[in-house]
Parts: sequence; C-alpha cells; structure tokens
Amino acid sequence: ETDTIYKQFIKPFNLAEAPLLRVGFIRTPANNNYLLADMHHIISDGTSMELLTKDFMSLLNGEDLEPLRLQYKDYSEWQHSDAQQEEMKSQEDYWLNVFADEIPVLNLPYDYPRPALQSFEGSDISFYISENETNELRLLCEKNDCTLFILLLSIFNVLLHKLTNQTDIIVGTPVAGRNHADLAKIIGMFVNTVVFRNYPKGELSFNEFLSEVKEKVLKSIEHQDYQFEDLVEKVGSEKDRSRNPIFDIMFVLHNQGEKGKDFSYYAEELLYGKSLTSAFDMNVGCVETDKRIYCIFQYCTRLFKAETLERFIGYFKVIISEVIRNSDKKLSEIEMLSYSEKKLLEKYSCSEILFPICETILQAFEGQVKLNSDKVCVYYEGEELSYSQLDTKSNQLAHFLTETYDIKKGEIVSVIMERNRTQYRLGYIHNRYFEERILLSCDREQIPC
Repeated sequence: ETDTIYKQFIKPFNLAEAPLLRVGFIRTPANNNYLLADMHHIISDGTSMELLTKDFMSLLNGEDLEPLRLQYKDYSEWQHSDAQQEEMKSQEDYWLNVFADEIPVLNLPYDYPRPALQSFEGSDISFYISENETNELRLLCEKNDCTLFILLLSIFNVLLHKLTNQTDIIVGTPVAGRNHADLAKIIGMFVNTVVFRNYPKGELSFNEFLSEVKEKVLKSIEHQDYQFEDLVEKVGSEKDRSRNPIFDIMFVLHNQGEKGKDFSYYAEELLYGKSLTSAFDMNVGCVETDKRIYCIFQYCTRLFKAETLERFIGYFKVIISEVIRNSDKKLSEIEMLSYSEKKLLEKYSCSEILFPICETILQAFEGQVKLNSDKVCVYYEGEELSYSQLDTKSNQLAHFLTETYDIKKGEIVSVIMERNRTQYRLGYIHNRYFEERILLSCDREQIPC
C-alpha cells in the first residue's frame, strides 16, 4: 500500500519554478491516513526533515514555536563573506593535497554494464547486526579509542578491498554542516559531503588500518566546511556522465543523537521502508540503537541484482565476525566467504585435477584440440568457441605479441583480463572479485588463454 502511495505522490521538481515543496494528505480505503511532504534536496537536508516533523507536531499539540534569530539567507551571506573565504583557502589546500595524484575509480563486480548516463533507479536490502556483535563492536571502539562510525567505515573499506582487490578507495559521507548553535533549528540545505580516501593494504593488520582510518577521518572532519562542489571543480577530474564525481559509494551512520532519545522506532521504519531510487552505486546506511545496529544497503538496480547485494551483505557480516574474533589479523587473512561458499569453491576447484608429469598444460591443450576439435571449449554470455577455434585465436594472439612487441621464445607475458564470471554446470564460482592474471609462454606458437 505504501509503495503505491509513494509512486503516485513523488514527482520530479522543476528547479525554475517555485515552490520546491509538495504536501499531500491521503486517506486510503483501509481508513489509513498519510500526511506526505516531498521537497527537493536543494532546499532541505535530513536535519530539516526532523525539524519540520517536530515543529508540525508541536503546532498540532497547540504549542508555540520559538522565534528564530537567523534565517537561511543570513547563513548564505556569512558563507560568502571575505573572512570565511579566507578560512576556506586553508581548507582547500588540505583537500588538494589529498587528491594531488590520480583519483581511483572503484571497479565493483557489477551485474550489468554501466549505462552511458547515470541511472538513479534503485532498491535496498535491510538487515541488522546482532545485539552480541553490536556490544563487541562497542568494546572494540573503546579499545582503539575510536567512534563506531570509524570502526564500521574501516570494516566497510575492507569489504570494498576484498570485492575489488584495490588498495586506494574513496568513500563519501554527509556531514550536518550546522557548526553554530543558531543554525540548529533552521530548515535549509546545510549538509556537505566529506570524502575519505583510505588505503587498505593486505599486509596491514586490521588494527593498523583502523588507526590509519581514524587519523584520516579526524583530519577530514577538521576541514569539513570546504564545499564538495568546489573540490570537484578544483580537482578537475574528467566528467563521466555515468558516474558521480570523485566517488561512487556513500557510507552513513545515524547514532542515538540526544541522550535518552529512542531511535528504535526510526530504525524499524528505516528497515522496512522501501527505496525506489539510489543516488550512488551503493549507499550504505547504519542506525545505532541501544541494543543493535540496523543497516540498509541501497543500490542502483541498473548495475546490481538483488542477489548480488545479498551476497555483499553476507560478506560484510562475515568480515565483522572476523574482526571481532581477531582484530590483529592482516587484511589479506580476513575471510569474507561463508562456510557454504567455501565448500562450494572446494567442490568445484580445479586444483585437484592431475596432469601427466611429462605433459605441459600447452601439450594437454593441444591434445584436447585433436580429440575434441569441434566440441565447445569456452562459453560466455551466449557465445561459444570450440577447441579448434580457441586454438586458432591462440595462434593469432601469439603471432601478434611476437611481431608487435618483439617477444622472444621463452619470455613470459602477463595478460590482464577483465573480470567476469566463470560458469560451471552445477553452480557459479565467482572469480571476478580478484584481478585475473594469466601467464603466457611464447615457447611455441599456440598460447591457450
């Protein structure tokens, strides 16, 4: 019922026409009443939504609202003042130093090709971290003198590292941007985006990596007033209309806020409310309550299937358990596969296939070409290659390498291939989470890839 109401009510805004706020009251045949407010993000942020709800309920209860000392226009004038612009210059220097070298692109294992224009079609999957593990995570925070946000961000970076095999990862997060008490009760767009660039390397222990993340987060928060839009312009990255600038992944933690405030109801609503959009490839939100942590993995449905996100969530949970058990483990030693996935890998692993001692893999392939010339050797996305066809393409590649790059017999050539999924008859073994390298020998003409 609610999904239908949302789809009917939410419509695009025209920024050239006011107002950018739409309010409606809906009574359903089941006698349920809904008061809906839809507004463009350019005029409001998450805190504004809480203020709007609180003020509306106060008026509904016959209470008077306190007058505001400042308006949003006053904040806008201050932001563009000479004194504030001078302060922003020092913050700009910090961010330009962070992004002095090439900005990495996060290559997640997508299910679909990225559209030429960025798609905002989305969905989400919700889950929670158990009460016991939530308590263990809090103890780990105390041990390392860090916040839960820093700890969860570190674990999430490990997940991204495992999924991509990359060691230079950028994740964004929103900050409230209300650093002055007089701004606390003003409705408007104050939120800014802060980006964290971290380097999860396999040789680091998790505790060492956590320490690095903590330092980077604290420094970034110190310089949070510098506008993300200005950073995008200064960095000068090439415009890619299929992606967000600088980063594609957002990570957010909503904590308990005011002392004694109960977020459990809000968390339940967050958990079961269904998103129809996603501004990023993935937008991960966590809500901390007294007993446990609720999480949502919001994702772009033009890039991912739901089952892929379910798998990511499973990996995230396994990494959390691994870190809780032993936070001194090296990142390279931290597991992310479930027990069933590990057993599946063992079952379909080719490591136990025996070859004749006197026969090389190349000779074994040549033998298969003779025995099964017309049989299918390679199958991928509806296309097939027989053994003889693959043999021909192998020869073509070998001749191309030897003639173009003057490669001699006996030299080893490393070919980096795109990630893909290898299909087996009885299941799928996902090898796209690791960069595939195949060594080619030019001792002979044929090079089986």
